[in-house]
Amino acid sequence: MAKIPNSAQSSNISLDSFKLRIPYELVEVLDESLLGTWQYVHNMTGEINPDFNKSNSLTIKDKGKTTRYAIEQQVGKNKQVNTYLTMLINSKLLESNYLKGITKETIGEIYKAIIAHNVITFSLSDFLKLSNITDIDFKKDAKIKSFDTAINELRTISKPSKQKDKGYKAYNKKDNKGIEWSVRQSTSFKSHPFLKVYHKELELKNNSYEFKDNYLQGQDITDIVRIETTVKNNAHLKYLGLPENTLENMLNLTTEQKETILQSALSKHLEPRINDLKESNDIKPMEQIIYGYINLTLNQGMSYERGKNLVLKTIENKTERSRKRKMLDELYQKYIKGSKNDLKSKESDKFWSFINW
Repeated sequence: MAKIPNSAQSSNISLDSFKLRIPYELVEVLDESLLGTWQYVHNMTGEINPDFNKSNSLTIKDKGKTTRYAIEQQVGKNKQVNTYLTMLINSKLLESNYLKGITKETIGEIYKAIIAHNVITFSLSDFLKLSNITDIDFKKDAKIKSFDTAINELRTISKPSKQKDKGYKAYNKKDNKGIEWSVRQSTSFKSHPFLKVYHKELELKNNSYEFKDNYLQGQDITDIVRIETTVKNNAHLKYLGLPENTLENMLNLTTEQKETILQSALSKHLEPRINDLKESNDIKPMEQIIYGYINLTLNQGMSYERGKNLVLKTIENKTERSRKRKMLDELYQKYIKGSKNDLKSKESDKFWSFINW
């Protein structure tokens, strides 16, 4: 049974879900329905719907757990089209150990659950060493009480975007609270990776209640907040400076490497954190006024660049505007950049520590 850390300093990043492919020649198919074709047939006339033809796939659903198997043609490392068995694997296969996530310690349970479906069989060694995984969700959990405040703060420091599916979407309802950036299907994974922070307790109670009622009875899920991000493929891993996408490699990532994945995603969507503005006696009176203005805009959640541009728009003379821009940038670089923003409560501190921002 997983113990969710009360201290957000604890790092418990693990895999939550992924799509796995393994060369078809390494697999023995036990359930022949995986090899057939699914069709809609009218129960009175026997007429077949020509618009529905789903071949070589099978989905197993059981008490809130879903695993999809398919046989697919894909381009392999040799640039040739090869046949693979693919699976969509979710940490719900861990049942009561769900909150632990998929790790080196729990991967054996995942393997046993797959084999127990009696759809396919393959060796544990091939599963770990010769399979590749994509669309990998990494997640981290902690108990956070002031999540409503955290959502609002995340909104204010999110980088603005006018492009569809690249900005943020926040929701703060009684049964669903969170904020997410980009979309899971994004092909701009380097610049706009999918990132989500949400209230896991509410998600379990309202969207995954069947699973919760069957496997998480007696576990304390109160106030659990989850942050998760998706690593799309091998190119994404290479961009992050991480090893290629075998299942074994992903399970062997260090804590620092997994933190890097989260931090990279956060840095693409959030403005840099600003520290407590430092007192200084060597700032000229006019600069102190400007210093105070920057302080005010940052504390209101406005980015430095946005606040600066709003001020400079009021100066019509180009030369004077250039001088003021230089003065603002010098003050920002010298006294403000790289410091810590003032957070108003211990719980807020805990949240920012949780996402390590």
